Amino acid sequence: SHLLKGNTYQLNLTEQFEFTFLQNLSVCDFLPFFLKETSTYAHATFIEKLDFFFLSNSPECFFNSTLDLTSENIQLISRPIKGTSREEDKNVCSKKNTIELDIIIDLMRNDLSSFGRPNAEVRSRQKILKVPGLHHTYAEIEKRVTKEDNISFFQIIKEMFPGGSITGAPKKRTIELINEIENTSRNFYTGSTFYWHGKSISSSINIRSALIDLNSGSLYYGAGGGITLHSKAEEEYQEMLDKVESFMSYF
Repeated sequence: SHLLKGNTYQLNLTEQFEFTFLQNLSVCDFLPFFLKETSTYAHATFIEKLDFFFLSNSPECFFNSTLDLTSENIQLISRPIKGTSREEDKNVCSKKNTIELDIIIDLMRNDLSSFGRPNAEVRSRQKILKVPGLHHTYAEIEKRVTKEDNISFFQIIKEMFPGGSITGAPKKRTIELINEIENTSRNFYTGSTFYWHGKSISSSINIRSALIDLNSGSLYYGAGGGITLHSKAEEEYQEMLDKVESFMSYF
């Protein structure tokens, strides 16, 4: 109904799934498969005092850049992922998936143009990314910042976070609708993790990500997808289950 009223053009609707392990496990039990199957922005964090283990095999780049914002010319790259098909489905670039991605490309280009000069450009519009059992489509958007723009790292975060691919468009109103519609907190899932190394920074969108409570032996995993007027309920529901199966197949 919100789509029909024009309150949102795409809403990333998600659900939390809970799994229970039949035996006591430690962090070391998870690392062999994780280290073998990691994607570009994968990461793992263990908080010993809480017995919480955060496991993310995310392939999605929130943005890459440099921390030295006094440099003459700084490049920001964002690679939003939208549109999913089963591996055997050759039509990953279907009309529905293309529209889904195009909406987020426009949103991310606007986010990147909201600070400094409005010079964000789409470098690649629709590339294919493969994960176990699934194909995704993604785009690559670039922005250049100079010392004269006087932009801080935290200003970039303020203007861009959270990532548009896991919210929808328009972002502010769609986030309000997500808070009304979804009945559980996303927590770690669909947040972002930043890795600082020297003067460079890499940041992910925490999709394909799980929070593991080692004390209770439970794993919490979120999955979902972008809902538009071109969506079919049964297909969107199956896509969500396919994403769960793709990640849980590691176990």
